[in-house]
Amino acid sequence: ASNSITAFSRDDTTGLLTLDTVATHGVGGVDGLRSVSGMMADAQSRNLYAAGQTDAAVAVFRLPAPSVTVSSVAVLSYSSGAPALVIDNALTVDDPFSATLASARISVSAGFVAGDVLSVTTSGAVTSSYDNATGVLTLSGTDTLSAYQAVLRAVGFRSTATDATNGGLSSSRTIAFTVTNGSSGSAAATRSDW
Repeated sequence: ASNSITAFSRDDTTGLLTLDTVATHGVGGVDGLRSVSGMMADAQSRNLYAAGQTDAAVAVFRLPAPSVTVSSVAVLSYSSGAPALVIDNALTVDDPFSATLASARISVSAGFVAGDVLSVTTSGAVTSSYDNATGVLTLSGTDTLSAYQAVLRAVGFRSTATDATNGGLSSSRTIAFTVTNGSSGSAAATRSDW
C-alpha cells in the first residue's frame, strides 16, 4: 500500500539487517511502483524487477551486487588421472558498484567424488585454499575485478579418484562460481561438464 520497496543490508556474519534504501513511486524519479505486487531478481542478481499492478508497469532497479557469467565454451571432457583441465577460460566478472572483489568460491556443487581437485595459481593479492573433503576452492584477498577474473579463468579440475565416475553415478560435474565484494555476493554461475 505504500507504493514502495524497502531494501536492507545484511551482515553475512551476524545476520543483522540495516536499513539501506527506500524506493517510492513519484519520489526521486521512481516510477511504476504503484501497488507493487511482486518482485524478482534476474539469474545473475544484476537487476531487480518489480511489478506495479496499478501502473501496469515493471520497474527495473540495478542491484549493487557483483556477478560471474560463465562462457558458452564447448562441453569439457575429462579422463580420470589426466592433468588438470581449465574449466572456463572465458568467464567474466562484473560489479557496477565496486572496482574490487574480496573473495570468490568455486565448488563442485554436483557430482563431487572424493579425489576431485580444483586448483589455481594465484597472483597479486589473491590467495587460495582447497578443501578436499567438500570440493570447495576459496579465493581471498582484496584485488581488482580484472585480477579476480584472470584467476577464475585459470581454475582447473582434475580427479585423483580411481573411478572418477563413481561407478557411473557421477558421470558429470557441476562447477559453481561465486564472488563477493565485501558487502554483497553474486548468484552462483554454474557449468555442467563431462
